[in-house]
Amino acid sequence: MITFNFMKFKLFVVFFVATIALTVSCVSKKEQEQQATELAKQQFDSIDLSTPDSYPQFKGCDELQNAKDCFYENLYSHINTRLQSEPIDIQIAKVDTVNAVITVSNTGKVSYVALKDNNPTAYNSMIDSLLKARLSDLGSVHPAIKQGVPVGSSYLLPIIIKPRQ
Repeated sequence: MITFNFMKFKLFVVFFVATIALTVSCVSKKEQEQQATELAKQQFDSIDLSTPDSYPQFKGCDELQNAKDCFYENLYSHINTRLQSEPIDIQIAKVDTVNAVITVSNTGKVSYVALKDNNPTAYNSMIDSLLKARLSDLGSVHPAIKQGVPVGSSYLLPIIIKPRQ
């Protein structure tokens, strides 16, 4: 006669179910990590890193005003004031345009970096030296924002150089 010990059977079933649950949860945890990693990668790849969510802001820019326009207007004004303070002693025959690279750090410091040479001329090194001297410290602004985080950003600004009259 076979005796059936219900308590041992119950213990065996509980142990078996627990083993299966642990095995499934380990695989499930690994799969969850892989899915989370893949989802994070997809979300990161979908972020457009070429433009900020919001442009840097000078003090005095009205919230109702277009932030991009206000930033560029103030930046051009600051640069123009610095360049008009003293005459520039460079002899040129005709009006020319150079492109200046301006950066705004993630802390908001605005500075001139260099000229972007689309069509290098003989006086580019003189203009670069002059811009470095006059635009060494353009002040501070509220930095650009990307995904809620302050980020550094760069801007290409055309500067028109006119011959003396």
